[in-house]
Amino acid sequence: DDLALNGKVSYSIKKPNDQKTKINSFSVHPTSGIIMVHHPLDFEESSIFSFIVAAVDHGHPPLTGTTTVQIELEDVNDNNPVIKEP
Repeated sequence: DDLALNGKVSYSIKKPNDQKTKINSFSVHPTSGIIMVHHPLDFEESSIFSFIVAAVDHGHPPLTGTTTVQIELEDVNDNNPVIKEP
């Protein structure tokens, strides 16, 4: 259990890994590391989103780690049903 400054970690999104990922679609909570989505994602627009999340501790010197996050959407029917009379 790290109780000193190196036990405190800050998280951030560094950059998208592809041209389709809009960086403002996602955010990461700076202290918990929880990734949030800011609007509904549409499979027809893009089915895969990829970006890099960095973690930096507050030690001296600070240590940094990164990971690639990839979100893959499944296609679902998002159209309202149409009922036609016989």
